[in-house]
Amino acid sequence: MKNMGRALRRYHRERMIARSLKSFMALSVPEENRLRVALGRSKNRQKCSCFMCGHRREWHGLTMQELRQLNKEKHDTEGKYVGRDQQTP
Repeated sequence: MKNMGRALRRYHRERMIARSLKSFMALSVPEENRLRVALGRSKNRQKCSCFMCGHRREWHGLTMQELRQLNKEKHDTEGKYVGRDQQTP
């Protein structure tokens, strides 16, 4: 069976451009700029960067998993982290 990777990518790209064009039909984007704006928005259709839609770390800080990882790395570099096989001094 033939690999459909390129065809599938092209199909999804066209589909996302069409969806972006539909959403800009209702907005007040001038006709000559709609395609350019839709092409830019087709890769990331996020509407804005407010605290509800935007990047989570910008508004709320690191995730719990990232905080745990940083804490573990901090203890590893200080020599305080003790694994299962090691004994405490």
